[in-house]
Amino acid sequence: MFRQHLSVLRQLRPKEAESVIKRLFSSDNKTSLQLLNRQPLPARNSNINNVVCCTKTPYYFQTKRFESGVAPSNMQKKILVWTKYYKSIEEVPNEISRNKMDNAMDWFRIRACTYMIIATALACIVYAISGKRARNRGESLVQERIDANRKLREEGLKEKESATTS
Repeated sequence: MFRQHLSVLRQLRPKEAESVIKRLFSSDNKTSLQLLNRQPLPARNSNINNVVCCTKTPYYFQTKRFESGVAPSNMQKKILVWTKYYKSIEEVPNEISRNKMDNAMDWFRIRACTYMIIATALACIVYAISGKRARNRGESLVQERIDANRKLREEGLKEKESATTS
């Protein structure tokens, strides 16, 4: 029962979740059933006709955005051109619907992530090939570290000898 409550709480806004938590821990079982069915909760100490602010459709059920437009930045204008919403940067209006901007940004995010994945895979292949070539030449990180430590020891010994002779 608690897991079902928790899954409902994860989908709510913080203020809605706060009021829901208060009602969850009340001893009223009807409240928890209404929560699970996502019905509006009646306000405490009131008639059933008066309901809490949850009478609006919750944001996770809404599909369209009715917000006003967005003023795109220069980078967002370039993204709108790359996504082929507009033919050039000059054609991009000063205000764009939020939905169009979100779609363009989502497209851009997906493309950027795809290119980064491809670049990472190519870099892994290049490093693997260069490591095999270095192995065939007889180079290894262990041998390089041994040589560097030997060099440092020799320099340290020379410094000690010069300090003791002077």
